[in-house]
Amino acid sequence: MKVRLCFVANSSSSSFMCNVCGDIESGMDISIEDCSMKYCENGHVICGQEMDIEEESSLCLSVEFYDENRLEGQRFYKEIKDYSDEEQERLSDEGKYYERVIKASACLICNLKYIQDKMLLKYILKELHKEQAEVVIEIQGKFKTLKELEAYCNEN
Repeated sequence: MKVRLCFVANSSSSSFMCNVCGDIESGMDISIEDCSMKYCENGHVICGQEMDIEEESSLCLSVEFYDENRLEGQRFYKEIKDYSDEEQERLSDEGKYYERVIKASACLICNLKYIQDKMLLKYILKELHKEQAEVVIEIQGKFKTLKELEAYCNEN
């Protein structure tokens, strides 16, 4: 089974998963805003329930510019206040994609208020001075089934 961590598109259906709580929203022709979610400027997806954003100053405008020599667009971030309403309208008229995103300084993940499992695992392995494969072999040597491992992990 594949686990997707952010934006997924298939035909005209889209799905978004919050990187904090794991909630998934999907539908036909929806945007991340339609799902009450936002990207942070580092690409994390945060749902409305997990957002700690009270002010416009927690948001910035992400503008994606396409370079004809590259397949992927490049994103540039500016404070929303730096874009006048006219400039935002001009961006739309020029067909440039832009959206309001959470500044890294206001993102739960970027500020370590929530630490994703993959980063937690990397930290623990580094602190133990072990590779993941080494720990897997150790676990497989100590336990025969997942139930045994779960019972061990749930002990006080």
